[in-house]
Amino acid sequence: MKKVLKYIALTILGLALLALTGFGVIRSRTVDRELTCTGVKLELSDTSGCRVLGEGELLSKLRQECGEPSGKKVMDLDLAGIENMILSIAAVAECEAYLGTDGTLHIEVRQKRPAFRLVAGDGSGVFVCEDGATFPLRNCSADIIVVNGPMPETEGVETWKTDMVKALKIIRKDSFGLKAGKIYCDFRGNVTIASSEGREQFLLGKPEDMEAKLSLISRYYNEIKPAAEAEGKTYRKVNVKFRKQIICS
Repeated sequence: MKKVLKYIALTILGLALLALTGFGVIRSRTVDRELTCTGVKLELSDTSGCRVLGEGELLSKLRQECGEPSGKKVMDLDLAGIENMILSIAAVAECEAYLGTDGTLHIEVRQKRPAFRLVAGDGSGVFVCEDGATFPLRNCSADIIVVNGPMPETEGVETWKTDMVKALKIIRKDSFGLKAGKIYCDFRGNVTIASSEGREQFLLGKPEDMEAKLSLISRYYNEIKPAAEAEGKTYRKVNVKFRKQIICS
């Protein structure tokens, strides 16, 4: 009985392997050395709902940097080199290259999630992701926060980008009652936020110490604005970029 079961198990395993072989989906880096690459299958995924990479441009870069894979013997394909080349693209988070048993070169790519869009006055700009990497703007229907202004022209621009990502997360939570409307930056990296409900513009300076600055804005809304309105006054600019100071004008 045990012998019969063994043969049944081996038969099922053999059929499963045959089925997989027929579809050419067994991942491998050590397929038949004489096998020829029959084509490239690229799978591009993202979780942001904002496609910033195109299959065409990735395949074009592959052929430009590594040559045309189709027709080559699979032993001549540098899978690690292909992965490293794809990973060198700013918008790519992960990449895996492997061979199917039918000779198909599979390349799976996951793109980075944009943290915000930086849009200049002429409509040009970039996506900025959490690690500070930037890549060109594309049409995007996802809910990606927009910062209006140029890329800062400062030596610490890389730090500015990652600081901005952290600042926007805090702003988006709106735990301090900021009521943020449009967000702006200038070429020095200073940030200004327009109120979505009033006429105020909040000058925050560099995107640093955001919780302390937003706490000052909360104090403005709770104390300063009601007192000013009681006297018939209104303020257009509220400067909170200096520590523990609120300057209204």
